Amino acid sequence: MKVLMTIPVKIGFDGMTKQILSYSKYMDKTDVSIDLVSCRGLDEKIERQLKEADFAHVYRMEYRDTNQFKYFINLVKLMKKNKYDIIHTNGQSATLAVELLAAKISGCRVRIVHAHSSQCKHIKIHNILKPLFMALYTDAIACSKKAGDWLFSGEKYWILNNGVDVKLFQFNNEKRNEYRNILKLEKGEVAIGNVAAFEPWKNHKFLIEVFDGLHKIDKKYKLFLFGIDGSTKEDILKMIDEKKLQNVVIYMGTTDHIQDYIQAMDVMVLPSLYEGFPVTAVEWQASGVKCILSDTITKDTDIFGMVDFAPIDKGIQPWIEKLKNIDNDYIEERMNINTSEIFAKEGFDIRKNAEDLKSFYYRAIQKNRKRK
Repeated sequence: MKVLMTIPVKIGFDGMTKQILSYSKYMDKTDVSIDLVSCRGLDEKIERQLKEADFAHVYRMEYRDTNQFKYFINLVKLMKKNKYDIIHTNGQSATLAVELLAAKISGCRVRIVHAHSSQCKHIKIHNILKPLFMALYTDAIACSKKAGDWLFSGEKYWILNNGVDVKLFQFNNEKRNEYRNILKLEKGEVAIGNVAAFEPWKNHKFLIEVFDGLHKIDKKYKLFLFGIDGSTKEDILKMIDEKKLQNVVIYMGTTDHIQDYIQAMDVMVLPSLYEGFPVTAVEWQASGVKCILSDTITKDTDIFGMVDFAPIDKGIQPWIEKLKNIDNDYIEERMNINTSEIFAKEGFDIRKNAEDLKSFYYRAIQKNRKRK
């Protein structure tokens, strides 16, 4: 079975890339070969994870934005040459019609769309392409009900959980102490973490306002911002400077071992305007960290009671109140949580997710053969 995966973002440390790389890494490749198309570039730091994902080939077509005609033609050529059984497209809008049409022309009978978000940036183009998009895909996957309802407009889809390698994130007190030292955290200081691309829908401005209000009440808090550079990064860093928070709000950028830094955190926050199913929240819970998410995010992210939700349309005070109640005296509780067992039971073990995806591939091939 030959599969071609496509990702409509720069291959880096975003949640979508993490999931796609994880599915390939943990899937039994005995009878399947997976290729990947890079259409918007590669973060150099991701090379180790990309190698571990064990793709048969990674094709660099990094001109989807600058020369869509060239991208489309070369994608058709690639698919005709390699005769893929399946194209597995990933994204959040009907612009995936570009990849689906290329697959249709090249004779690929199984055209899977995987929805990863509950909204998109380019809504006008999305609406224009929606009829073509709906006509071209053969099978649908979503990371959550919100994402599936958004992209597939009432048509059937299969939910595939955003699972993680729980063993990688399992709480380790020695690692926690090591990384709290690295981050220069004093005893009693509360570390707040955020992992999100610097883009408008991740709502960093609101987060800085929340932290500023919290810091005025109590100086024991520090905020660590991890994430991919994006369109809002410079504005957020300027805002931090203007509020004179440089010593307590620390920009961390990207890292290829986020699991170690999460050990040092006491609470993770994500005030996004919208999400599909943030894998970051799954990773945080795998480490036993308490989380506060915006109430726009699906409640299904709360796997075993470690997540609290707060509104983003009622100002910063509800968030401040929730953060005021967070301390770091629940370490023993984190040490005693068997997240491996919980995640396996709830369907968030990436090994089982990868196995389920492979089974879905085979079912999709059989179904579309019958249509012939």
